[in-house]
Amino acid sequence: MHSLFAIEPEAIDNWADFRYTVEKFGYSNGLLIARYPKRWFALVMEACRKNGVGDIQLKRIEEKLSQIKQDRVYKFSQPYDREIDWIHNTTSDAICSQLDAILTKVDFDNAKVHPLNQVDENLFQNRRDINIKRTANCLAESAKFVISDSSKFTLVDPYFQSKNRCLKVLVALLTVCVNMDRKNCDFVIHTAYSKYPISAEQFKNECTAMLAPFSNDKTTMRVVRWSDDYLDFDFHARYLISEKAGLRIDRGFVEPEDVAQRENMTDLTCMDENRKNQILAQFSDYEVNPKVIDHFQLL
Repeated sequence: MHSLFAIEPEAIDNWADFRYTVEKFGYSNGLLIARYPKRWFALVMEACRKNGVGDIQLKRIEEKLSQIKQDRVYKFSQPYDREIDWIHNTTSDAICSQLDAILTKVDFDNAKVHPLNQVDENLFQNRRDINIKRTANCLAESAKFVISDSSKFTLVDPYFQSKNRCLKVLVALLTVCVNMDRKNCDFVIHTAYSKYPISAEQFKNECTAMLAPFSNDKTTMRVVRWSDDYLDFDFHARYLISEKAGLRIDRGFVEPEDVAQRENMTDLTCMDENRKNQILAQFSDYEVNPKVIDHFQLL
């Protein structure tokens, strides 16, 4: 879902270019900055000092770096060869293939490289929405950047059921967690009781076989079933929300049983911060809210 850009520290070695560039990014914008190498923050500060940036603006840059670490920088844990420079590391096949664009100080012979002083605004636009095939793996893969930097996840889908077509999506999401070494994750699934009014015990039993491989991963998963009269907003929208980001999923957490329908496309949209927080607040009190029919643990 999210696009990943690498930024050469020397490309943002002054307050004006730094501020202009980093403001383009954010989970809600569908654009993330790759933290590459691990010392990227320190390298930005070093580049600014070498460029003669004054103390006041250095402090601004330092404070902004601390802020963006939380909401727009992705921990890009990839090898970095200190024997060669940043641009040759970044344009190596192994690294470049994982990036959508590379912002640099000067031009370089690589299709993904864009010198900052020549960059077209279109490069940053239309990153919030994508179309994906309706398969469990496509949906989970599109959420990997949301998963990688978080440990608590809220899923909202009124039509979620303990059927294979829905459980396949859960398995795909859990598999991404495992592959990205995310441990101790907590999932809470909010759904409408009326759409699948079976007992909690039957619901759990129908999930057991497919979720069993993840039972020892220190990951928890809970289902919360609500009464319809509480769901007074557009509950046709489905959401995957973490501490850092939210995705709106047009067709929900389901892989169609008809193989041909899996080739159909569905929309994914990055949620803005305010909307994400509204949804989280809507469902945060489920343990005491009288509109909850029941809630129970799957993992």
